[in-house]
Amino acid sequence: MFPKSNLTVTCWVWRSMRKLFLLLSLLLSHAAHLEGKKDNQFIWKPGLAK
Repeated sequence: MFPKSNLTVTCWVWRSMRKLFLLLSLLLSHAAHLEGKKDNQFIWKPGLAK
């Protein structure tokens, strides 16, 4: 179906995308946690929160 090199590239892209997604969700949850402590000016612009 796929050439071997294509499969390797797809696998690599999939892995890096998963890592990126995990990192992003981690950062987002951390930001939300911090935002709960402080006011909305920390990361989000006022009005974008909620």
